[in-house]
Amino acid sequence: MWSLSLLTVLVTGGLIASGGAPFAGASAGNGVISGRVDECGPGPIVITPTNNTPTPQPVVVRVLRGEHVVAYEDVSMTQHLPWTGTFWFDVPAGTYEVTSSYRGVARLVRLRAGGHAVVSFGLFACPMTGGSPPKL
Repeated sequence: MWSLSLLTVLVTGGLIASGGAPFAGASAGNGVISGRVDECGPGPIVITPTNNTPTPQPVVVRVLRGEHVVAYEDVSMTQHLPWTGTFWFDVPAGTYEVTSSYRGVARLVRLRAGGHAVVSFGLFACPMTGGSPPKL
């Protein structure tokens, strides 16, 4: 009996994670867009390093519907490498373009009422700081 209850919880959790059930964080008639931004570090050092500690660039994530900005967030990046930050928007159901000011990347999102879309602005490639080249 216990294993059947656990299976029910796992299946229900899977439906929520995939958007098959209403997302608890959304307002009525809305959905949630959340995600993560990753930013490259300073890259290889070709001159004698200074005492300056590199810091991440400011990043803004915007949600656009057509030409109109529906929502935006100044993302707080971690102060240690790898630099990452998260964002979260509660917006009406619809089709949106989610953009990141870091490298000008955009993602298209179709959001249903009660749905949850996860957007990642991950890194394709950063300057190498040593070691072997990344496998593609």
